[in-house]
Amino acid sequence: MVGVGLRRLGYVVVFCAGLFYAVGCTRSDSDEVQQERAEYLSSKARMESTLSQIQELYSEHPLFLEKLDLAQQAWAAYRDAHVEAHFPLRQGESGKKVYGSAYVLCRLQLLRQLTDARDRELQPWIEGYLEGDLCSGSMRRR
Repeated sequence: MVGVGLRRLGYVVVFCAGLFYAVGCTRSDSDEVQQERAEYLSSKARMESTLSQIQELYSEHPLFLEKLDLAQQAWAAYRDAHVEAHFPLRQGESGKKVYGSAYVLCRLQLLRQLTDARDRELQPWIEGYLEGDLCSGSMRRR
């Protein structure tokens, strides 16, 4: 009888240890997601700041700004479609159920990577081009 009681106590200890481990993992996963979300939002803010700087620098070029706005809308559509292609879901499906618990983290990482790349693409309009660059198009000269 004592052996059965100890065995049950052992099961309870193992269960509790597993529960504490699971809660700890969930918390650290949540921390990772929050960190990645903060990094994505920082990247998004940086890109928006870049766009604002471009709008200021090129305020006397309304045709360029109109085309830039159209390009930015097209990029946002591309970004969303790319993320959907990377993690395709049917109507009503849950990303976590289909791709696992890392779905939110991975989706945020992809959004951040795409946003960082777009910011790098926009930088030449701020930096300007060097004299002699025949393909500078709408970019200002340094």
